[in-house]
Amino acid sequence: MPSIKNVQFLIVLLLSQLFCSCPAQPLSPLPEIKTLLQQKALHPPTKEWLAHLSMDHLDKELHAFDSHARYIPPRLPAGTPSPAFRIGLDIFAYKSAIWATPEPGGPAEQQHLPEVGRLERVNGVAIDQDLQRASKLIDKAIADNLVILQISDRNEGHRQEYRIRPAKYTAPSVSSREIGSALVIRIGEFVSHETAPFFSGLYTTIGKKGTITLLDLRGCPGGDLFEALEIAGLFVPAGLPLITTYDQKGKVHTYLSPAGDKLSAPTYILMDIRTASAAEILAGILKSYGISRLVGDRSYGKCESQTIYNLAGGGQLWLTTLAVRFADDSTCSQKGVQPDISYPDISIARLSGIEKKLSKR
Repeated sequence: MPSIKNVQFLIVLLLSQLFCSCPAQPLSPLPEIKTLLQQKALHPPTKEWLAHLSMDHLDKELHAFDSHARYIPPRLPAGTPSPAFRIGLDIFAYKSAIWATPEPGGPAEQQHLPEVGRLERVNGVAIDQDLQRASKLIDKAIADNLVILQISDRNEGHRQEYRIRPAKYTAPSVSSREIGSALVIRIGEFVSHETAPFFSGLYTTIGKKGTITLLDLRGCPGGDLFEALEIAGLFVPAGLPLITTYDQKGKVHTYLSPAGDKLSAPTYILMDIRTASAAEILAGILKSYGISRLVGDRSYGKCESQTIYNLAGGGQLWLTTLAVRFADDSTCSQKGVQPDISYPDISIARLSGIEKKLSKR
């Protein structure tokens, strides 16, 4: 027969196991991701492809299936160093070179980087026209808390070194500035419940009658489609169709411009090959009704929309779910939206004086 001490020990052991605060191993999000891909993706994957999908190479496999799909892991636990330190710089490949453009109000812009310049070195290391290499070098430099960029300004014709200290910074979805006699409103991304109301307030507050207004969508990757539709509805006459969407099951929905007073349209919309998704859809809508003239290069070519799914165990899945067509049943997928005025190399052109050049056309 066990002693009283042994019984007490067993009771304590059982209670400790019952009320143990040790965290359970998190469940893999893979089954839920597979279900969403099968049920919600605009072009659902095959069973064979799903069977080989794994967490080990999830980002690469998702990107191969849907170039705009991505998995966002759950937020880091408390006490984990924040990855929010940034320099506010967008880099992109264009015509066999890597280019850098500062985001409004960020650390890079505060160091007076050119509007767009050719990136050559990061902390003394040549990037060799390799976008992935440039991105990794910048990430490492941010981790070391000092980013030294060597940039050549194509317009000025000289090379210069810029020293940038990373900071906690979030790029605004809408910003503005005056260039000569023109007012430039830039949309960096369409953010849900933010971009449209901010744009509307800014446009009506600082816009002046007779002023040349440039809506800058260069480099805008898109974002929330409905924010773009809300902005389009500020200019398109009430009752006219904006777009029609189609999902994987063929469900059709047409969105009409809402009633209400309309704003005077932007004089020009600036766009380039990086203008994508919701941004090129907005540009295409305003072009189709002759509301604004598009200037620059053709857009990226992605008349599709994404949905963000919150996963049960935390984190998110971004997935392309809708195909978009304009009022005339055309699409910009694969071919992009064509500009009314072709402005060569607008993605490496200064805004200064652009309104004078355009006014002559």
